[in-house]
Amino acid sequence: MAVVELNVGTITDKNGRFSIENVCKGKYRVVYSYIGYKSFSTNYNISKNYTDVVLLHTDTCALPSITIKGLKNEELNTFTKSTLANKDLDRSRGLSLGESLTKLSGVSVLQTGPSIFKPVIHGLHSNRIVILNAGLRQEGQQWGSEHAPEIDPYVSDKLVVVKGAAGVRYGADAMGGVVIAEPRALRTKPGVGGEINLAGFSNNRQGISSALVEGNFKKIPALSWRIQGTLKQAGNSRTPNYYMANTGFKEQNFSYSIGYNTKKAGSEIYYSYFDTQLGIFSGSHLGNQDDLMRAIAAPEPRIKAGFTYDIRRPYQHVTHELLRSKSYWNFGDGSKLNLILGAQFNNRKEYDAHRPYTDNPDALKRPQLDFSLNTYSSELVYEHKNFGKMSGMWGINYQRQDNAWAGRLLIPNFISHNYAAFAIEQWKWQKTELEAGIRYDYRSLNVYFNEGGVISTVPYTFSNISGTMGLNRNITEQLKWRNNIGTTFRPPSVNELYSQGLHHGTATWEYGDSNLKPEQAYKALSTLEFQNKKILIEATVYVQLIDNFIYLRPTNELIQTQRGAFPVFRFVQGDAYFYGADLKSSYSINKNWEINAKLSAVNAWNLTEKSYQIFIPPYRADVAIVYKPDWKEWMSKNEVFVQLDGIFVARQFRAPNEIDYAPAPPAYFLANAEIGTNLPVAKQKMFISLRVANMFDEAYRDYMNRFRYFTDEPGRNIMLRIKIPINEHI
Repeated sequence: MAVVELNVGTITDKNGRFSIENVCKGKYRVVYSYIGYKSFSTNYNISKNYTDVVLLHTDTCALPSITIKGLKNEELNTFTKSTLANKDLDRSRGLSLGESLTKLSGVSVLQTGPSIFKPVIHGLHSNRIVILNAGLRQEGQQWGSEHAPEIDPYVSDKLVVVKGAAGVRYGADAMGGVVIAEPRALRTKPGVGGEINLAGFSNNRQGISSALVEGNFKKIPALSWRIQGTLKQAGNSRTPNYYMANTGFKEQNFSYSIGYNTKKAGSEIYYSYFDTQLGIFSGSHLGNQDDLMRAIAAPEPRIKAGFTYDIRRPYQHVTHELLRSKSYWNFGDGSKLNLILGAQFNNRKEYDAHRPYTDNPDALKRPQLDFSLNTYSSELVYEHKNFGKMSGMWGINYQRQDNAWAGRLLIPNFISHNYAAFAIEQWKWQKTELEAGIRYDYRSLNVYFNEGGVISTVPYTFSNISGTMGLNRNITEQLKWRNNIGTTFRPPSVNELYSQGLHHGTATWEYGDSNLKPEQAYKALSTLEFQNKKILIEATVYVQLIDNFIYLRPTNELIQTQRGAFPVFRFVQGDAYFYGADLKSSYSINKNWEINAKLSAVNAWNLTEKSYQIFIPPYRADVAIVYKPDWKEWMSKNEVFVQLDGIFVARQFRAPNEIDYAPAPPAYFLANAEIGTNLPVAKQKMFISLRVANMFDEAYRDYMNRFRYFTDEPGRNIMLRIKIPINEHI
């Protein structure tokens, strides 16, 4: 639509509505046009607010045929992928990476208290899931169940979960799947813009602020930059009946990137710094065995507290630095060469509940566990297109890690090297797509011990071949079938081999086994997708066999130390069989009402012990009803929505309760409500939402929380989120 006299125009919204404001009285000629319709013009004599309805008529015309050829640059086409982006990601802002990913079907969390969450995909977590941060494998002390990924979700504009044995592309140990947290693409439009995110949570009185500023140079259009930072602070979380002592946390994150990108070649540098301090629930550290057993049996913890932002012992302080450079060269035949270089520096300090017995003031300030992990990596990948009906990629990568500890021993020092080469090829013909990949890994590991000043070394070497095959079939435009089978392997990690001592974060005493063998996994997965204008259904079934599966097994023993009494766990292995299903569906009843549902079921059987596998997520169902009112024009224009949703988590009746310290907790249901809209503020669209989680303040415990032995989960939580985009100039 264009106003001829004013030389201005606009476009309609999705409902065909538009408005022109601040128009002076007078006569105007307005031209309406749309592709495929005849243009229409009319004159108006404006003296007050005026509303009109215009109907355009189709225009039949013959156009010369046009052939469009494109190159599809998408990895892992035959894998099942779930994406959290746009409004769904905005509505999870302020949550940790693990919590955010639970909005996707098939993803749950392994939890330690109310603030530490690790993603679980189809029952697997930690070293069996690869997390890509800015194109690099996130490398921290991820072997610990309470060692959450050191990633700020505000950096990314989408989070992707790849379900399946994706080890060919991202590493042989990605037998559970891959989580991709890629920073948003650098700005290509000249000028400066940004975004401000604010959030407040009532339960632990958490406050969050995150800001992003980015720009592109008009005179140098290939040059772009971005700066981003996040601050968080939370106090003690509250269950429906009491506060959980020492469960506050603080977080300070920062990142920047700069890139020079042209059609032929380009390079980007990205740096991020993550800093968090996490309180560990005081009620998990008890003085003697009687207190420990009473705490496990009691409905409420003996240690009570009010609200405070103070973080006392026991606590963790973790920092993670990541530096990545990414360069590419495009060749004239559509092929491309990528080079990624990276360095990561992870430092984890853990402070016990009790200070050491010493008069040395410096010793009193030092952590009881101090890990420093340095990782250096490089990857060279060649992508080729249109080699007949084939396209694919070949690559080589190398990674070096060195780990050093100070304080009391839990895991020893080590240095590891990993060399790998892989190839993935895709073949497309009409409605069918085939994909095959192969990877070879060689890993060396040297573990170091200091015994009376004498350094000894225990060497390990592991090597194996991983492979995958996939088939996609577009049965109709609405129905797609995706299948994948693959095999991967994972060598035992150092903690599984040599843990010996108090794992402070989980309040457990752990023992490793130096004779553990590598795991070998075989997984098959099939997904059927159906989508039309009203219905979306995505159903996935999978089976996975893992030979020599390594897991932490309760021993039903207790150990008494000068630091307190703790349950004892040992790393053991046996063959395990996983199988399950995910379902995601959506139904648009009409333009105002929509129903969404997700179901996840995972089962695991220990073939060696002939019993259920411990610490496997229970069945879960999420159902939401969304109402989008339009009985006022501004409601439709500003995308107002109201949502009621519920989460049902079944009791984990497929669990070996006979070896656990407490039986699986009962099933629970949580009701939630949310309202949100886009509000126009100074020519910007500000997104604002208000959500009430656990609306009825239910008391419950979750099987996947390592502290379920001691405390309930948080109660009602009111969450306010505001997103202010700044599209042009700051």
